[in-house]
Amino acid sequence: SHHSVCCSHLHRVFWLQLLCDCQTDTSRELEHIHYITGSKMFPDALISCIDYFWMNIFIIARGYPSKLDPTWGCFEKDQAEALNSLGHHVTILSVDTRFRFYWRKLGIQCGMHNNIATFNVFLLPYALLFFLPKKIKEWFYAWQLEILYKRAKQQNGTPDVIYSHYLNNTLKAIPLRKKYNI
Repeated sequence: SHHSVCCSHLHRVFWLQLLCDCQTDTSRELEHIHYITGSKMFPDALISCIDYFWMNIFIIARGYPSKLDPTWGCFEKDQAEALNSLGHHVTILSVDTRFRFYWRKLGIQCGMHNNIATFNVFLLPYALLFFLPKKIKEWFYAWQLEILYKRAKQQNGTPDVIYSHYLNNTLKAIPLRKKYNI
C-alpha cells in the first residue's frame, strides 16, 4: 500500500519529528509535511503509517514537572505524553543542575508518571562548580547522564532513538549516541 511504501523510504528519527508537527490539522503543518515528504498524505494517514514503527524513545530533558516546580520540563513532558499516546515507550532522562533554595534528594530518582519512565539525577548545583574549568563541568554532566542512560537501559531496554529538543541537551546527547551506536 501507499503507507508501507512511504514508511520504508523515510528514517525513523524523521517520523519522530513529524509526530510533533502533525498533532493538529492546520494548513501550515500540512504544507510542512507535504514539503518534507513530497507527498500529499494527510496527518491521519501519516499517524497510521507511524504505527508500523513502535519505538523505544529516550528523551534527554531539562527535568520533569513536580509539585515544587510544575513548569520545569513541562514541554518535554507534553512531547513524551504525545509520543506515548501513539504507542511508543518513552523514558525521560534529566540531570538537575539548578541552584534552588529547597531540598532535593541526592542521587538518582526513578519514577513512572502517566506511563512515562523518568530518571533524574541531582548531585550538586552547577553554581558550586563555577570556578572549575569548562571541561570538568562538561565531564561531570556527561558522567551523570551516562549513569542515567545505563540505569534506564537496564530497566527499559536499548533505545531506538535518543531525542532532545534543546541545543544544550543535544550537545550532551551526541557522545551517548556515538558511544552506544544509537
